[in-house]
Amino acid sequence: MQVTFYNVDGKAGRMLNKRDYLGTISTIRLNDSQAAVLTGGHVVVHPIAVEQGRAPDEQDVVVPGPGQPANITCLALTPTFVITGSRTGTLSYYLTPDVAPVNEYRHDEG
Repeated sequence: MQVTFYNVDGKAGRMLNKRDYLGTISTIRLNDSQAAVLTGGHVVVHPIAVEQGRAPDEQDVVVPGPGQPANITCLALTPTFVITGSRTGTLSYYLTPDVAPVNEYRHDEG
C-alpha cells in the first residue's frame, strides 16, 4: 500500500514523501516530524520528510524488532513517545525520535 505525505502549511500542499508499505495499513499516526504506521502487527516509525541523498527507508525503525512476535494491535504517537498496545495486554512506550524503549506495562489477564 502506498501513502503520500504532504506539508499543508500555507495555501497549497507540497509533497514531502511517498512511501510503500508491505501489507494492509491498520493505522497511521503523525506528529510534526515523524510517521508511525501499523501494518501486519508491526509499527514502522520514520521521518515524514526524507533528507536529500538518503534512502527513503534508511531511518526506519520497526517495532517489535526481528525475532519478536508481530502482535501489536493499536498505536499512538505524541511529540515525545510512540505508544503501542499488543494482543497479550502489553502497553509499551518508546522515546522518539530514536524509538528507544522506556517503559512497559503488562496486564496479567491479557
